Amino acid sequence: MTKYRLKFSKTGNGKYVSHLDLLRCFIRAIARAKLPIKYSEGFNPHPSITFLLPLPIGVTSVCELVDMEFTENLPRETIQERLNEVLPPDLSVIEVGIPTNKARDLMCAGYDITIEHAGGVDVGRIEELLSRDEVLITKRTKRGEKVVNMIEYITKFEFVAKTPQFAMFNILLAANSEMNLKPSVVAEEIERFLGLEFDSVTIERKEIYFR
Repeated sequence: MTKYRLKFSKTGNGKYVSHLDLLRCFIRAIARAKLPIKYSEGFNPHPSITFLLPLPIGVTSVCELVDMEFTENLPRETIQERLNEVLPPDLSVIEVGIPTNKARDLMCAGYDITIEHAGGVDVGRIEELLSRDEVLITKRTKRGEKVVNMIEYITKFEFVAKTPQFAMFNILLAANSEMNLKPSVVAEEIERFLGLEFDSVTIERKEIYFR
């Protein structure tokens, strides 16, 4: 039995696919591709598929990671080709490798956030906000709500492109079992700070980093 790690993209309308529906989609694709996925033992066996960092709905990505274990060794190119033949257009396997890190080694994730507003986007004030030592926000967790310092979750921030009505910036956010923050929360806090309702906000995950 061999475990593989697949890197795949989730673009276009794929951003509206929930984590549970994504799992179902891959299970169906594996069956259609006739790949020998390993199943757990017991009364209710399930396929050996693990997504390392589930993507929030509404966010696209070019770096999603999923681990799969098969009952036999297969050429990596075969796995990639067979799955891409049966996956929906907005999901595509980019490469297939062997895991060298575990989920507990996840550290942070990089995102491109693009905001637009016809009345103008003040990038100076955005820089002012994200350069502060403390920005208190209410974060929703499985145990309820708690007040946290948003800045503690930000590893890096820089503008990639900007015009008077448009700004794109890259941001690295904590993404591990101890600390994690959705990029949409950062965009919402910027919107609140500027006192605006953006015409559009698009978010794409660009990279996942391990310790």
